[in-house]
Amino acid sequence: YFGSNPVIRSLCMAEDGTSILFGTRGASIYEISAIDGSDLRGGPITIGHYLGKIECIAVHPSKFDFATVGQDRTLRVYDMNTKSQLKLANFDGDVTTLVYSPVGDTIAVGFGGTGSSGNKSGTVMILNDEDLVVVHEARDSKQPISVVAFSNEGETLAVGSEDGSILLYSVQDDYELIAKCIRHTGKIIAIDFSLDGEWLRSNSSTSELCFFNADDGSFISNNSSLRDVQWATNTCIYSWHVRAIHDTPYNVERITCTHTPTVQQAAPVMDGDEPQPKQPQLLADFVASGSNIGYISLHSFPCTTKEKVISESHRYPAHVDSVGGLKFSFDSKRLLSFGATDRTIIQWACKSETTVAESTDHPPIGDEKLPEELALEVRNGAKLSEEFMPDDCDIPVGKLNSSTAGTTGLLPSPENDVWVSALVDPTVIPKQNKAVPDMSLMLDYVYGYESQRMRNNVRYTSTGDIVYVVATLGVVLNANSRSQNIFKFHTDAISSIACSQDGSIIATGQMGHNPSVAVWDAKTCRTLFVLPESERPKGGACCVAFSRSGELLIVVGMDEQHTISVYDWKNCFLVSKCHGGSQRVLGVCFTNDDEKTDMEENNNEDIGFVSYGVKELRIWTKIRSRFPVCHRAILGNVGVLQTFLTCEIFNGRPNVGTTDGNLYVFESTNSGKLKHAVKAHIGAVNAMHCYRSKKAESNLLVTGGRDGAIRLWNNDHECIKEFMVEAVLPACQSPRVRSVAFSNDGTRLVVGTRGAEIFEIIIQEGKLVGNRSAVEAHGIRQLCGLATHPMKEEFVTTGDDCTLRIWSARTYIPIKTMKLDTGSRAVCYSPDGSLIVVGFGCGNRVKGKLSPKEGSYVILKSNDLKVVHEGKDASSFITVIKYSNDMRILAIGSDDCYIYLYDVKELYARRVTIKTHVAAISSLDFSSNGSYLMSADVTKRVCYTDVSNGIDIPSSSSLRDEKWATSTTPFVWPVKGFWVSQPKGAEPVATQKSWGGSLLAAGNSAGNVYLAHYPCPDRAGFLKCSGHAGPVNHLAWVAGDTYLLSCGSNDHMVLQWKCVFETTRESGDEGGKSCQDSEVDADGGHQPVLSNRFLNLQSPMKDNSIQWTSMIAAPSNMKEDDVSAPNVDVELNFVHGIRIGDCRQTLRYNEDGNVLYIVSTLGVIYLRSEVTQLYYRGHKNALISIDVDSTGKIAATGELDDNPEIHVWDAKTGEPLCKFRNTHSGGVTSLAFSKSGQYLVSLGQDSMHSISIFFSPSGKWGQDGYHLCSSSVSVSKMLWCTYLEGNDFPIVVGGAGSIYFFRIVRSINEKVKGVFGKRVKIQPIVCAVSALANIGNGTGNQVDKNESVNNLAGGTAEDERELLGGTVSGHIYVFNKYKVVNKISAHQGAVNVITATCNQVYITGGKDGLVKVWSIDFKPIHSFRTQYFIPRPFALSVHAVVCNQLGTSLLIGLRGGEVFEISLPSNSHALIIESHSQFEQHGLDANPKFSDEFATSGDDGVVRVWSISKRSCLRKLMVDFPSRSLCYAPNGTVMIVGIGGVPATSSKDGSFTAIDSTTMEIIKEGRKAKQYLTDIKYSTSDAELVAMASNDGRVYMHDSKGLEYMYVVETASKTGSIRAVDFSSDSKMLRIATNLNELFFYIIESKTFVTNASQVRDIGWAKPTVPFAWNNQGLFRRGEDDILVLCVAIHPGGALACVTYNDGTVRLYRYPCQSYQMPFVEVPKMGSQASRAVFSADGQYLILLDSLIRCTLIYKIKFT
Repeated sequence: YFGSNPVIRSLCMAEDGTSILFGTRGASIYEISAIDGSDLRGGPITIGHYLGKIECIAVHPSKFDFATVGQDRTLRVYDMNTKSQLKLANFDGDVTTLVYSPVGDTIAVGFGGTGSSGNKSGTVMILNDEDLVVVHEARDSKQPISVVAFSNEGETLAVGSEDGSILLYSVQDDYELIAKCIRHTGKIIAIDFSLDGEWLRSNSSTSELCFFNADDGSFISNNSSLRDVQWATNTCIYSWHVRAIHDTPYNVERITCTHTPTVQQAAPVMDGDEPQPKQPQLLADFVASGSNIGYISLHSFPCTTKEKVISESHRYPAHVDSVGGLKFSFDSKRLLSFGATDRTIIQWACKSETTVAESTDHPPIGDEKLPEELALEVRNGAKLSEEFMPDDCDIPVGKLNSSTAGTTGLLPSPENDVWVSALVDPTVIPKQNKAVPDMSLMLDYVYGYESQRMRNNVRYTSTGDIVYVVATLGVVLNANSRSQNIFKFHTDAISSIACSQDGSIIATGQMGHNPSVAVWDAKTCRTLFVLPESERPKGGACCVAFSRSGELLIVVGMDEQHTISVYDWKNCFLVSKCHGGSQRVLGVCFTNDDEKTDMEENNNEDIGFVSYGVKELRIWTKIRSRFPVCHRAILGNVGVLQTFLTCEIFNGRPNVGTTDGNLYVFESTNSGKLKHAVKAHIGAVNAMHCYRSKKAESNLLVTGGRDGAIRLWNNDHECIKEFMVEAVLPACQSPRVRSVAFSNDGTRLVVGTRGAEIFEIIIQEGKLVGNRSAVEAHGIRQLCGLATHPMKEEFVTTGDDCTLRIWSARTYIPIKTMKLDTGSRAVCYSPDGSLIVVGFGCGNRVKGKLSPKEGSYVILKSNDLKVVHEGKDASSFITVIKYSNDMRILAIGSDDCYIYLYDVKELYARRVTIKTHVAAISSLDFSSNGSYLMSADVTKRVCYTDVSNGIDIPSSSSLRDEKWATSTTPFVWPVKGFWVSQPKGAEPVATQKSWGGSLLAAGNSAGNVYLAHYPCPDRAGFLKCSGHAGPVNHLAWVAGDTYLLSCGSNDHMVLQWKCVFETTRESGDEGGKSCQDSEVDADGGHQPVLSNRFLNLQSPMKDNSIQWTSMIAAPSNMKEDDVSAPNVDVELNFVHGIRIGDCRQTLRYNEDGNVLYIVSTLGVIYLRSEVTQLYYRGHKNALISIDVDSTGKIAATGELDDNPEIHVWDAKTGEPLCKFRNTHSGGVTSLAFSKSGQYLVSLGQDSMHSISIFFSPSGKWGQDGYHLCSSSVSVSKMLWCTYLEGNDFPIVVGGAGSIYFFRIVRSINEKVKGVFGKRVKIQPIVCAVSALANIGNGTGNQVDKNESVNNLAGGTAEDERELLGGTVSGHIYVFNKYKVVNKISAHQGAVNVITATCNQVYITGGKDGLVKVWSIDFKPIHSFRTQYFIPRPFALSVHAVVCNQLGTSLLIGLRGGEVFEISLPSNSHALIIESHSQFEQHGLDANPKFSDEFATSGDDGVVRVWSISKRSCLRKLMVDFPSRSLCYAPNGTVMIVGIGGVPATSSKDGSFTAIDSTTMEIIKEGRKAKQYLTDIKYSTSDAELVAMASNDGRVYMHDSKGLEYMYVVETASKTGSIRAVDFSSDSKMLRIATNLNELFFYIIESKTFVTNASQVRDIGWAKPTVPFAWNNQGLFRRGEDDILVLCVAIHPGGALACVTYNDGTVRLYRYPCQSYQMPFVEVPKMGSQASRAVFSADGQYLILLDSLIRCTLIYKIKFT
């Protein structure tokens, strides 16, 4: 009644309860009455194939019918109009393909299949279309049929087979076989007939294209003879007509099918009862293709070039996997596609785009000559790659400062460079200060404006400030005060900007290898949204735009197809995506122009946008649908197709600015028809903006042109005002308008020009606002000239724009400006500041000739810029200028490779020309006494010259101790340390020593500025700042070292960095031994690992260790390996243990009151009431840090690894949110959320203990979390970090004898070092918490208030929240304003942890085992002594204390691995987590009789018996000494524990202890071995033997009853330790393996060793754990010599093997596993390594020890 397979799979009831909707296994959906069960629809709502795959689809040649066949052995016929199934036929064989005859009266069906399902394989059936009755059947192929095709006239049927042959049948002769085409070597996948039916072409699965004669099947070897043949169909994916469709966007994407529509001539002519086939014409102009990743594309046809694919293609996501096939309907208006595996058929409507009506009077496409300034704008992203910063160049500071070992991605030491080999160390090497400079670099001001690559990039904000972009920065300028607020987020040049309608929100996009798009607040420069990494535009964002309401954001990529993405950015939702075409898109503009919001517009889907660019103008509508509709603009005879530069919606109509100076006004936003053109400017219309008044008739439109005119237009497009830039701003460098915009009140305009000026105009008066422009900068080509006045806070710049500007570093404005005769790339002040030398030339040619001034120089007076002297000796432009300190010599370096020395006192007479270089000069440095000159060129060659005679000094060793006045050469000994600290792809290109000589600044090719102590010959701590887009080519210190200036040649920008020096000085004394704690050394996951039993293992695959392979032989009844993967699933059931012994504060509560902690690679959520665990499993390395935000909803965890990751995840469910890589090295010691949850601080273990700050604008950390910035901290070990919400310096980092306070200023970290003072000892601060209230004057010893506190943040002490730091001496130091103001005696030992609760109390935990509760003013309230806890803890030192959000429960974590929960109302406690406590854990065995129990032992000397079902420890016994082996007796009543393994407690090594496993009473103790026992095995119950293997290489045999010693088995190994022993099943033989990969077989009765492997080939083993065996060979990983097998466990069922490796991986293989590279099931990776593995007695569980982390993991084994 309900289909062929009525099993119900889904069910739901209508809201009114009257009907029920359900889906069946038969892929059908029905609707029935809920009252009587009647079928309300009279059949299924939808129906389709329900098993396997859909194999093929065919369309009727004259009706809207199509047919499909599938692996459910059905043929189904559907109606395209009604979308319903018309007919159904079932077959008794596998149907693989079908096709309609040309007139549609019959259907040819092919059959396939193998084995029992292939009974009809190779058969072809002809069905009647009317009733699907078989009218003919033939079987001439022995292989499955893969494709069938009729010739165009219907006379021939071609049948392709999987054997590569094609059978030809004559339709008119009752399907007689007439020929066989043989040539292909693979399965036939497509067949096309020629239009006349004489020829056919075919493709095979081996990518072959063959041609055959359709009459006799002969192969056509001369393909060129068929080059002009027209083909009736185009289904061959390998043919000339579609050769370019294989240029897919993804490397893994492959084309699977194609089809073209066919246009019919006329209706069929009926001749009696015989229908005549239609004669199609090949008028198809497009082709559809499907790919293996589910995409469908439409291309122009034929598609023979890559440009066709890019420019004339549409691409649609369709199916979840490969597109199995597609066909156009007979009228070409519909396209049908099906997914091979998703069993989905999609019907597409085909609509033609309205094409541009091209006028006859415009130049052909591509002939238009673009304006010069558009050259940079119209390039595709692929052509901009040389301007991107090097990939991976923005690695944070901590990564750069890490040591050479384990620093992935860092450049090696530059020893291969020639200049390095020429370096000579000074005779007396000065001591290098490797600490991070005690200062901060604050971005003080930005000089520059991007006027070359962008337009429409200056706007007013909602507060009336001016926002613009330059390089990587967004700048918000208050023109009155000249103050700037800077948005510092981007890592490469900003390429696009958009402003919301009210100016409150800004969006910026960048170019580069990993381009980001950000939305930020214009008032605060706070990030609101960041485009997720998976959605970032390829190559960069060429334009962005907001909708009118600001809800939607458009981002256009720089990829070859200029992908346009529309985002609902507030909800982080991708609305739609489409392709903008191959030509560069220059801008987009939303078409909604009323007060409705975008959500209201969504009701009728009217919202759309206009995209415009190089010879492209498109109108897009219905953008909230999956596939927006695109219409090209209709220009008719009114307009000319050209490059469109700007667009605004003015009075409901698109107004478009063109390159020929016209303003194109269109009829409406939907029609796209050009209404009329208005001549607006002489030359291109570069910029446009509209002012929307409350009264529509007062709306205004402003345009800015290349002609330097700014014009205002009314609603009728009448020009009502005109301003000429040169009249308003006479001093402008270039009047061409690049941007223009109205103020919010419509009274002012802000204008940006090509000369990099930004100024304001009062519209009513037409006058300049103020007396000068708001922004002045160099704006043409490059900016290279930079020099600072030696005595004043002034600097001078020169550039290719032919201007010289002297700036005040205090007021940020030009003091003097001078127009130069030509461009300049070098400038210099004289040592006394009275003169300025300008070097001319920039290599720019005009009409093929260089400027007459090229290579000349001029000397000016700095006070009035009057010329003192002019000269010219160089033949090319000047690159560098330098005076000697004594002002005797002027040196000028040129691009012509020469250096010219001039005698100042002799009126600048040329003294000598230095010709030692063979490349352009890049830097010059005089010695302090002016006797020598050091020079470098662009090839990194460094030369030394005696300036008195110009003689070259070939050996630098003679000047090794010379002092140099400046340090601008990057290739010298004092700068070498910067080279070894650079990220991949970057290198220092500019350096400069400070005036005081103690600091060295360096700028690199990636746009970063570094600051370290001088000299810097080796890796050292430094400050890093970023902002430039491209190389930093010059650095200069302002007089007094108050500011550092950096100049970017390509970004035309000078950045002014304020140097904030720490003036506080430490006056405290070192604490000495009384302030030391051994636990500090282990903090951060570094507890010592002692004598790991696997450290001496050798690789069993190496040639020198193959002894064991000679001792194995194939069993006589050897069976073939099962090559399939094991049919098992593993699921983590429970984990015992916690990482707390060498970490602190790794315990947390979540919002629900459940316990969070870390162990191994897992984040654990422990639901204590249910005794169950949830897990976060995203990590691959051991975890050492965790934090949870204040809401308890979000957790963050950090790894211990060379390249650790930080993951943020849901603290309640364990679901992943985001992850961060490449931010630290070594490990992540500490993590801290801010109280708001928006910031996350991490502390790394690299050599400078860097911190990284992450930010999530929403605080949800889903898709908007990103890395904000990083900073070095100190070479001293740092232990913790925290975030003090509301403080001026909220980020605090502390550790061994130091504490630092940081704040983020424009994404740059400012740092202040904390001061201990005279009254307290300098000692490690091991923990800290923000004070609930200021207690500086409260309890304890108040520190002398007369010691000043430097107020760097500008607040008062009362404004700051104090910090409480726990010390090693047991005191708590109270910090206020970075200085200790009070100390409180809290514990007798180190204060390990301190926390504040919601109940306004503090809780501390100490090494003394006390947990104390303190009042808000830090007076003791209560204490808990852990020594009285039951059960008594192994170690009393408290390592974690945390209170739940209700303030009712307290978690206490102890160093020994125990966690207790205290109920604060009742003060009762309970043990909730326990684990082994010290060093390592290796003892493990499962009870052979009671499958629910297993036992463990460890270096803590405790033996524990655990219950799998109860998930807890049942019993335990302290044996007082470490234990690394354990074994149950066969009856499960006795355990033998092997003693020893830790050198410090080796007095009982080699002894054993027998324990009653039920009562945990000691039965017997004994000792024969001298070293610790590594393995213990019982024989079968009959033999009554016990073998105890020792680290001394011997096996000691005991009887099993009294455990009396019997004899010792000594192997031939002299140095090897026994790693495992096995008894044979009959207990007559012993198998012994050593750590040297030796294998021995010992016959117990004769006490002899076996020497021939064939003697033991068929021996069975009772409990095999020895890894060296014939059946285990496949467990070893061939080709991976460093990956060693640690242990092997065989499932009780004998068909499954578990193997663990030293890299922490665990695998399950089928057993036996004799062959290499067999399939396996991966068990999640361990945090260290699993030294033991065992299955429970019933085989339902796998138990693993993560040995070095001391945790036990229990996995449920499910056989599928």
